[in-house]
Amino acid sequence: MILPPNDLESFQNIGQLDVNLNSDSICYLVWGVQASALTIAEMKDKLRTLNTEVEQLQGEVLYKVKVLNKMHVDYALSVKARTGLRDEITKCASMVKDKKV
Repeated sequence: MILPPNDLESFQNIGQLDVNLNSDSICYLVWGVQASALTIAEMKDKLRTLNTEVEQLQGEVLYKVKVLNKMHVDYALSVKARTGLRDEITKCASMVKDKKV
């Protein structure tokens, strides 16, 4: 039984409100409280599980970022080495050309 606000003001205390509620309403109220408590517990459990998964994924991301950074450094070094070799080949080719002429 839901009372309009002006009827709620007419009750002196919560005891009078309980007397006016029938047993079915009380049962539904208790069931609702128990169901919401169960739902809260389930949600807390799901949040713990999700937090664990997030931490695990963050660890994987950090590992992959480190690997990617290493690959980036290795690539930059290989480009530098390739450029150096290309310069040496160009010098050698020009020396050979000068000797032939």
